[in-house]
Amino acid sequence: MNILICDDLQLDAAQLNNLLQASGFQVHIHSFLSANDALNFIRNGAVVDCCFLDIVMPEMDGISLASALRKEGYTGKIVFLSSSKDYGPETYTVDAFSYLLKPPSIENISTLLKRLEQNKDSDDQASITVQSGKTTKILLYRNISYIEVMLHKVYFRMTDGSEVCMNATFSQVATQLLSDSRFIQCHRSYVVNMQDIAEISEREIITHNGNQIPIPRSYKNTRSKFYQWKFGGEK
Repeated sequence: MNILICDDLQLDAAQLNNLLQASGFQVHIHSFLSANDALNFIRNGAVVDCCFLDIVMPEMDGISLASALRKEGYTGKIVFLSSSKDYGPETYTVDAFSYLLKPPSIENISTLLKRLEQNKDSDDQASITVQSGKTTKILLYRNISYIEVMLHKVYFRMTDGSEVCMNATFSQVATQLLSDSRFIQCHRSYVVNMQDIAEISEREIITHNGNQIPIPRSYKNTRSKFYQWKFGGEK
């Protein structure tokens, strides 16, 4: 889960970071002390599942920042933090997911992250319809690890280790999948779901099931594209 923290108080931001890391959930955290820096991070195309925003900040308060994020097209979850309950009603104007009083506890954070995970799974119903033999199957994008073409057939390799074969042109299937930001083409014969990448180098992708997918020189920017999607920049 990609998380953004914006709090002008460095100590508060660090404490929240520590709680998120200790929650038991897999999180990637980007922390900002400036609202403008956080806004620019989203504007530059970073993928963020949830923003944790302090409400009382100089130059731009948390609710104004949330409003600006929504105007930029950000559709992820927003969680506000404040030492006061007084701002609660205002948070509804930006479709806030939750409101936490400072300082949050590890129990508060763990419960919230569990809700976020459940929400994310229920929201993510994007799918592709596949004709496999005489059977029509609906494959959820989040369950697809990658696709590959062999002998004029497209194979869907699923995250549970199963596979589905489809008589179709690779370009037709690839075009549909690549319209979703989580998929990337790393080879003329492969399109990969970046959510299922466990390791990536300049020459190879390894999925969580241990499948190895080559990255030829002609797709040498694959790793930088992955880092841009995952973290908002090169690593």
